[in-house]
Amino acid sequence: MAEKKGFIARLFSPKEKPEKSEHGPIDVDKEKPVYASKTKTEELPPNYILFKGIMDFDAFYNMLVKWFKQRRFEFHETLYKSKPPKMDLHWVATREKTAYVKEEIDIYFRAYEVEEVEVIKNGEKKKMLKLEVTMTITPEVQFAYDSIFGEKRWNTEWQRRLLDFFNKFVLKKEIDLVYTDVLYYEAYKLHADIRKYLKMEAQGHTW
Repeated sequence: MAEKKGFIARLFSPKEKPEKSEHGPIDVDKEKPVYASKTKTEELPPNYILFKGIMDFDAFYNMLVKWFKQRRFEFHETLYKSKPPKMDLHWVATREKTAYVKEEIDIYFRAYEVEEVEVIKNGEKKKMLKLEVTMTITPEVQFAYDSIFGEKRWNTEWQRRLLDFFNKFVLKKEIDLVYTDVLYYEAYKLHADIRKYLKMEAQGHTW
């Protein structure tokens, strides 16, 4: 995980540059981030969160890190793009279940009308962010993922056909019950916990 400094300082620093993805540099001139291509995966329906109000972003970020750490995910920030009053962030949490199956939850965070404000939190003044946010949470189960050395596996035509056959027929029931359904409900739990957190944040400030 990249070293993190205060988010307010990062957002409003004129010399701030976007961090690089583990998969290579991000083209910051594009409206949407370019994600690494994935093969032989089962992507599940995304969940969406809309929020407008005051956010303690550092606390929110720490909440996400703790949430994933408790569930044995590795959490990474693969995109940071700030052009006030807009910003785009992309977080990826991965968990290797077996040598064949890896689970991933992507969070794409897009904010508009970002403004630094001063609020009263727990009886003390604190700088926070007033913004409008759209968050997209997308779970995905990956099969025969790259090795720890980044080596591609199951690349030949017959290997891909064999992999497809196993996923659709031999392992279909196990994939659905053990991995796909479980990850989807886990992502839905994250969706609910984020909504709960933002609701508490909205009730806890005076400005």
